[in-house]
Amino acid sequence: MTYLGELLKPINITPVAKDIYRGVQRILLVLHHDFPEFLAENHYRLCNVIPAHCTQLRNLVLSAYPTSFPELPDPFTAGLKVDRLPEVRNNPVVSGDVEAPLCRAAIKDIVDAALANGPSDDYISTVVKAISSPSKRETGVGFAPIHVDTELISALVLHIGMNAITSVAHKGGPTFVVTSTQAQFLNKLVRNLQPEARYYFLSSMVNQLRYPNSHTHYFSYALLFLFGDDHNDQEESDIRQQITRVLLERLIVHRPHPWGLIITLLELLKNPTYMFWELPFIKAAPEVRIRSTY
Repeated sequence: MTYLGELLKPINITPVAKDIYRGVQRILLVLHHDFPEFLAENHYRLCNVIPAHCTQLRNLVLSAYPTSFPELPDPFTAGLKVDRLPEVRNNPVVSGDVEAPLCRAAIKDIVDAALANGPSDDYISTVVKAISSPSKRETGVGFAPIHVDTELISALVLHIGMNAITSVAHKGGPTFVVTSTQAQFLNKLVRNLQPEARYYFLSSMVNQLRYPNSHTHYFSYALLFLFGDDHNDQEESDIRQQITRVLLERLIVHRPHPWGLIITLLELLKNPTYMFWELPFIKAAPEVRIRSTY
């Protein structure tokens, strides 16, 4: 995946690179069909090496679900109550050491302290600084430099979500609690990160919108919470635009699309609380309405 990502970064992709891409895509399709558990369990590690602009490859990985699900609930079913699905209480298997990047960046103790005691300004400042100080050089499309540690961001997002789910597991209440230290940590991070870092942070959250499980349930609510409903707050508007961008980037490529992605998008589109179709940046891009309607 890393090698393929380098081949796909030039503006003008060579015919050989296109052939290699098709080959990798077919391998992923075979795994998606015959060994979906492998993709589902390794989604964290695979997404860390799939370049941000390879959206369809990422969707192939994230749309895989264990064969224990004979069929996923239809997201378009009228009156579907996701909260009532028993599967949203089950924790998915995640292969890979989620804590290792936090330890390498020397912020594991700080993150745990913020989750236990609340995210103080000092905690937020330290974490933001670590995210903005990548230990290795990364590039994107056109070999444009990436100025943030994407692997650290991915680990941080998943660690916060897993900590939140564990803390409410024995209580039997809602998975996502707005007043929790985890929710406030996510909120403060999103508001304090620079636009580039925020984009990758939100992308990592969307990476957890997969098949029905506790992680999908938590991060769907977390994204809706961050989307906010204060239409006079410019900072919230900027965050809203980036969330919309990340979600639509995953939607406009060919199928398959992750189940959790569709569920979250439908909630944004249909729930009048978010006034999605009235947002200024949506009105300024009529093709978004046409595409979503289609």
